[in-house]
Amino acid sequence: MVANSAKADAFISKHYNDLNGKWGKQNGIETIISQYASAKSKELAKLVQAELVKAHSRTDRGVKTDIQQSGINIAVLRNTNMPAILT
Repeated sequence: MVANSAKADAFISKHYNDLNGKWGKQNGIETIISQYASAKSKELAKLVQAELVKAHSRTDRGVKTDIQQSGINIAVLRNTNMPAILT
């Protein structure tokens, strides 16, 4: 993984989901962490989630683990050597 090779301090990947350019009934913001997340990843997720909700004025869908959100263990979160989140 490039982030590990670069010895990054944090891995943050921001994603947008929409349907034909419109927000669906699932509108809102959530931040995803590994089910094995470190305390630093959990804290990073909490802080970023709060700021994204404030900046975008969307429903706060909370911080969730990869298993809670998608039912699968997300490799990019699991295999990083630094705090890692997906938004």
